[in-house]
Amino acid sequence: MNRICSSAIVCGLLVLGGLAEAQSADPLPSPLRVEDVLGLARDRRAEIVAARAGIRAAAQRPAIASALEDPMISPSIDHLPFMLEGADVSMTIEQRFPLSGLRTHRRQAAEAGVDRARAETTRATLDVSLEAVNAFFMLHERRQSAGVLDEQLILARQVVSAANAR
Repeated sequence: MNRICSSAIVCGLLVLGGLAEAQSADPLPSPLRVEDVLGLARDRRAEIVAARAGIRAAAQRPAIASALEDPMISPSIDHLPFMLEGADVSMTIEQRFPLSGLRTHRRQAAEAGVDRARAETTRATLDVSLEAVNAFFMLHERRQSAGVLDEQLILARQVVSAANAR
């Protein structure tokens, strides 16, 4: 039964998904509570960390998408005489300004992408929380079952010794 209990503990820790270095540096609280498990899962799971990074990246996208195009600088040499005296050179600077609401629409689409990234992060957080709580209660159930089984074994030994004594 100890093997089942230890495998349940290992399973619970794997579901939590914390890094080995982080777990050794920051030990688990002694009476492990559901709130502790949820906090550890939300802080250490790679899916949530990646989703938060995705939100930070998506938050930069509206400013990039709605920016003006880069200006174009076009130098040119129209006439180049043989001795390079009296060369005819010119330079053109061009900046495009869209007259339609194209930049506004691009910004709105990028902001919708930020909202989508936030929703995905919320979904990932809820999924991880559900997995962590399930693992916690499975571990709690295994521990309670181990205690009941130990009591049943003691009672069975007492019944056998009483039967042998008769």
